[in-house]
Amino acid sequence: MHLAGRGRDRSADLADVPTEDGPALRDAEATAARIEDDEGRAAVARERFSAEPLPVLDPDEALLGHLNHGERVHALRSRAILRAPGGDNAL
Repeated sequence: MHLAGRGRDRSADLADVPTEDGPALRDAEATAARIEDDEGRAAVARERFSAEPLPVLDPDEALLGHLNHGERVHALRSRAILRAPGGDNAL
């Protein structure tokens, strides 16, 4: 950025843009569309899982030692955020 423009309020560039054409509304519409799509896929998945059982995966060697007798694997996640109930930070 050129030094003359540093610290300048960029929102002033949008002062003449009507609200219905601004980036906030455009972003909100895109977010609403993603939410609608996600909700639709979730409804289809709920219907499918209520009619048929969850698919079971074969656990790999690294996971086998962590499963108790009778436990099954339904999904694998490469990342997770763990939060203990009650805000306990022991995890």
